[in-house]
Amino acid sequence: MKLIKFSLISLFVCCGSQLWAEPDVARLIEQLHGKAQYYNANGEELGFFASLTTRNYEEYTRIYAAKLLPKMVNAANRSLIVNALLEALQSGADDRDTGDGIVFNRTEIAFALAQINDESAVKPLLQKLMGTSTLPMINAKAGPAEIKIARTSSNLNIINALGTFTGLEAENAATMMEMLLVTKQDPDVEKHLLSSIELIRKGMELPRESYLRPSR
Repeated sequence: MKLIKFSLISLFVCCGSQLWAEPDVARLIEQLHGKAQYYNANGEELGFFASLTTRNYEEYTRIYAAKLLPKMVNAANRSLIVNALLEALQSGADDRDTGDGIVFNRTEIAFALAQINDESAVKPLLQKLMGTSTLPMINAKAGPAEIKIARTSSNLNIINALGTFTGLEAENAATMMEMLLVTKQDPDVEKHLLSSIELIRKGMELPRESYLRPSR
């Protein structure tokens, strides 16, 4: 009897993380918007001392939520999650250089949207990239009037994210990015634009995780 009891306790201790329920989507959305902190990067409940032992705690818990939400998407909650991420894309913090490295706030939201691959995210990503509330008309003869893209980590990574989308909206995004090249862009911005355009035009299917690596 003692042996059986010990085995059960050992099983609980060793495999306790597997017994936890999946993160709750509503809680993750609260965490994404900075209203509360519930989960760490692995989707486990944050420990009591997490806020004391994690640098840039509030920013990183938002990033954890952005990374976890794509894994929770199903047919019933897809729109809810996409809309929450789009709200965070617009109103959340931009990437921030701490001096010791970049905290990829907006980058991780863009990457989360790319992993879900919902076409409704393409236009908002382009608007954020171009700093406009509406997109200019697509004109085959003349691109957008002198829209210069600042070389920031979030802009470079939004371009990366756009390159992983598929479908009609992705094709339109490729055309818009081609028009951005009418204006002389920073060399890194130009390189990222060309790479994402090529990815969309060739219809390349590749694991998004392999392409979505933060650019500084």
